[in-house]
Amino acid sequence: MAGRRGEGGVGRQEIVRLAARVADLLHDLDDGMRPISVFFPYLPTSFHKKRDEARVEMGKIFAKVIQARRASPHKEEDVLQQFCDARYQNVEGGRQLTEEEITGLLIAVLFAGQHTSSITSSWTGLFMIDSKHTAFAAAVREQQAIMARHGDDLSMDVLGEMDVLHRNITEALRIHPPLLLVMRYAKQPFSVTTSQGKTYHVPAGL
Repeated sequence: MAGRRGEGGVGRQEIVRLAARVADLLHDLDDGMRPISVFFPYLPTSFHKKRDEARVEMGKIFAKVIQARRASPHKEEDVLQQFCDARYQNVEGGRQLTEEEITGLLIAVLFAGQHTSSITSSWTGLFMIDSKHTAFAAAVREQQAIMARHGDDLSMDVLGEMDVLHRNITEALRIHPPLLLVMRYAKQPFSVTTSQGKTYHVPAGL
């Protein structure tokens, strides 16, 4: 979020200080989202109180950064710049996003890449190593061949060519989805045969 030059009027030391505080606030936000919070989000508990206080303080911090970014003559190449420049299309007169709206989006982005990434990468690595190293070895061979063609260019297009890695990641996501409230279901009926020869039929919608 800091960009290359700092956030306009917010210097690099200030960015580092803010980042440390934001990390603490994210912890309080995360701790305030428990199973009971799904059913009673405003239950008067200590962790809900800290969650709400953290959200208010984070809004103030992000507002300062957003204001400095919008006041800066420089254009950065990051998600914050995209949010600052974004406008509604065909609604509300095409206005810019408010500081509160950008704050909500930034918090969503931060949470979207926090536990989901660590959980998915952990399960993927475990399954690949636990498969008697066959999956790991296959992924390494594939990546060596791909990188031999592309050199040091590790772009999204190059990652998209790594089919073995992609299949291992999607299988880890299938077995252990990182979000407990995300339920998967079969769009079409299909059958699965195990290595022991037993066949299971999965109906659509299950």
